[in-house]
Amino acid sequence: MDQPQERESGRPSPSRLWQRLDPAFRWALVVFVVTRLLVSTAAVVAVSVAPVQVPDFADRVHETVRQAYPHGSPFLDAILGVWFRWDTGWFNKVAIYGYDASDGSTTVSPLYPLLIRWLGALLGGEYLLASLLVSNLAIFAGLVLLYKLVRLDYPGTVARWTLAVQVALPASFFLFAGYSEPLFLCFAILSVYAARRSMWICSAAAALLAAASRMQGWMLALPLAYEAIRQARERGCFDRRSIVAMAAAPAALLAYNAYLALAGLPGMAETYQLDWAVTYAPPWVAAANAIESLLSGTATMQDAVNMGALALSLALIVISLRRLRPTYWLYSCALQVIFLMGHLEGEQLHSMMRYTLVLFPNAIALALAVIGRRWVKALAVAVLGCVFVPLQLVLVGLFVRWVWIA
Repeated sequence: MDQPQERESGRPSPSRLWQRLDPAFRWALVVFVVTRLLVSTAAVVAVSVAPVQVPDFADRVHETVRQAYPHGSPFLDAILGVWFRWDTGWFNKVAIYGYDASDGSTTVSPLYPLLIRWLGALLGGEYLLASLLVSNLAIFAGLVLLYKLVRLDYPGTVARWTLAVQVALPASFFLFAGYSEPLFLCFAILSVYAARRSMWICSAAAALLAAASRMQGWMLALPLAYEAIRQARERGCFDRRSIVAMAAAPAALLAYNAYLALAGLPGMAETYQLDWAVTYAPPWVAAANAIESLLSGTATMQDAVNMGALALSLALIVISLRRLRPTYWLYSCALQVIFLMGHLEGEQLHSMMRYTLVLFPNAIALALAVIGRRWVKALAVAVLGCVFVPLQLVLVGLFVRWVWIA
């Protein structure tokens, strides 16, 4: 009955319109909407069960909420104001007031606050809303690009699993919050995807923007260099534009530190050490300290989740070494080493559950591990649905209640 009606009206049915959409857009939209609804619902429930106590911060940066979120209705507080937490305050502070030599804000890479500033001004001063719009648009675009990247080598089943895994990890709600990880992830994926397609100028621009989103982006030079060399060997000629792509991310980091120096502001490394008491050590030191705290019984729940995130990441990197293109595992290995080198007093593997979210090759590796044997797929579904997702909802609840997570 539907088909004659469709021919008479001359308009395709909604189901056919849906099927005509690019599969990357279609699956990214489904994954994004489902995750966004789950995360938002968990946040609303968490702040509704009891009054939320705001910590007494040593710094006053979180008072920026009055400028970033000029509202006070219970409804808006539950769906919007609840996301002004922890580092979101720093991004909004820099967006509204700029950098300050005395408050440690120079560790905030410039692109995300700049986008918040521009969009917030267009929205009439709604800077918190702007920060959420930027991050959510970025993660949606990142999911679309991730699907397309996976499809360069694997069937659609692997791409769909990759997207599901990327948002099911326990700390993945940070990709939907007012943080810079989704922006970095989007541009990192775009840079690698463009390099795979030999779109070197696009890859260079994306690498530069990734490094301007988070300082670790300069490590994109390694996978892009490998990709350039591999393509040169396959085609018998070297594309000189790839040099621009290799240099773009390090250039962005150097440019930002040059700006800080010219503006009379302390550099990022100096600020991390003096204002945030971050020390640096070889990567195995952080891992050893974490294991010691676990064996001695001094590890907190947060430490345990960080250790689990690291263990999972390392296992997936091992799988990547065997099954993925070196372009991918060079990216993961380089960033994982960087994440392990910083140490914050009183916390084991500082923010590891959040940092490893940007290691998108890990999601591909896990998707590949799942595809094939039925019992492995059944186990993966059970772990994702019965462990990862519930844990993520618990972490969301703690986060919106001002409990430090990562």
